[in-house]
Amino acid sequence: MSAFLHDESRKSGQSLKPSAPANPLLRLLAVNGAAGVAISLLMLAGLLAADVGHLRSLIVAAQDPVVPLVLLAGGLIVTMTSVVMGTAIMMLGSSDEDSGDRKGRGRRSMTLLETLIPHRQPKLVPVPVRVTAGRRQTDRRA
Repeated sequence: MSAFLHDESRKSGQSLKPSAPANPLLRLLAVNGAAGVAISLLMLAGLLAADVGHLRSLIVAAQDPVVPLVLLAGGLIVTMTSVVMGTAIMMLGSSDEDSGDRKGRGRRSMTLLETLIPHRQPKLVPVPVRVTAGRRQTDRRA
């Protein structure tokens, strides 16, 4: 198929531009992977800016500050990218069509936005219960 696109672009005089992968699953992973890297770099910047646990002071005081910075960034990138990509994969089964009333067919998966925004708990209402006369027989062993 790429040969067909290449031939068509040559005929029309247009050059092929690199773009996102054609496979939607690869595109999903690429977009979420980039989001994970961005989140991890923001997290690293926040950790260094806040000097949590005197981390920035330790890195600056090191003989070669690049090594701890690269190790910290690498760990954060691997962790956050895995979390974001894993969340995207786990949410593949949910769709907008499933958001309707399912009448006991299981609980609908929450979207990422719904999990981040706190929601109100339903008002608890007491349920009347009938009590029958008599005691329950229990097995009493002496």
